[in-house]
Amino acid sequence: MVPPGNYHFYAALHRNNFAPSNHKIMQNLKLIFAALLLLVHVAVSSQNVGIGTATPNKKLSVAGSIAVDHNNANTGTLDSAALVFGTGPSLVGIFSQKTPGSGSYKGLDFWTNGQRRMIITEDGTIGINVQNPDPNSKLFVGGKIESYTFETNSATINANASIGSDLNVGDQLFINGTPFYSNNRLVVNEGDSYFGGNGHFTGYLVTDGFLTVNDGISADEDIYSWGQVRGATLRATSHMAVGGLADPAYRLRVWDGNSRFGGDVQVTGNLDAGEITTSTINGTGVVHSAGPTSLRMGFDAVVINLTLSGGSQIDVTAYITDFEGGAGDVRVMISQFVSDPLPQYANWHDYSFHVHSVDPVNDTCKVRLTNTTNGNLSIKGTLCLTSVAKD
Repeated sequence: MVPPGNYHFYAALHRNNFAPSNHKIMQNLKLIFAALLLLVHVAVSSQNVGIGTATPNKKLSVAGSIAVDHNNANTGTLDSAALVFGTGPSLVGIFSQKTPGSGSYKGLDFWTNGQRRMIITEDGTIGINVQNPDPNSKLFVGGKIESYTFETNSATINANASIGSDLNVGDQLFINGTPFYSNNRLVVNEGDSYFGGNGHFTGYLVTDGFLTVNDGISADEDIYSWGQVRGATLRATSHMAVGGLADPAYRLRVWDGNSRFGGDVQVTGNLDAGEITTSTINGTGVVHSAGPTSLRMGFDAVVINLTLSGGSQIDVTAYITDFEGGAGDVRVMISQFVSDPLPQYANWHDYSFHVHSVDPVNDTCKVRLTNTTNGNLSIKGTLCLTSVAKD
């Protein structure tokens, strides 16, 4: 009995063996038997073919597995045991290469337009636009990545990545780095990083090099620096420390070392110093009493350069520190005279010095110099004055 739908196949077998010999009869019987076994598993419904199913709904329906390159002989081309889509020079297909030494050995190669575009290696690494993906990576992209949302537990970027929206990394993100030697969540090796908006750090911000700020630094917590911090404005709303931990008792704490101020220093409160050393205070200075009194002390100087005949005298005007009150509240005294070292000024001690006519309103006084010898005497040097006043 001829199976339904297969009459032409059976008639062809019969026609080719019209006058068969015994050998051909046996051969035909084997062919018929094989055909019957095949027809048990192949059902033709309209123009669809089914293998392992009697109701195929596609051109070819297989209820089971398909073995491509069963003999493991693929040499790495689409013409060697590959699953090819369409014909023509722009080949598209999938194959598993069996040539040892290749980056996709025993993996899967995906081709479009005659070029290998994606690789899945035997160990599960996915490579896109690369020939030999790094086996230490699970996804290796040889080109630019653009994504609106990117979620990953670990990502290593050796080229460029452009992300249009959000980047969510569950574990670690490495840019041009090795992910196996760091406990940091974000690692950028070499190159520059640019942040166009605000950066929020809930923990420490550590820089091994310089931290350069073009605008200002504003910190609600402590700022620690073991190197240099430079910028136009450096501001701390709570405490700041240099060279150590912040001290809650002080807004600014400098640990050890020296501090230098190139401009003026203004202290509106008390200045507590174990010792104050200075070569000059611009020729003047003021000292406040630390007790209950309102005493103040000032230091001033006037340059003397003149010659007087024997017994003559002259008044020199000197400026003193600005004090409040009248003449009775200010006392001016000569504390020191620093003479010019030239020999002609060596006898300066033959002069007498007397202070008079103190004028606190105009902050001046008169110093009378008298030549106590009988001959001409030159004097040159700096006369230092000390003023004490009660404001």
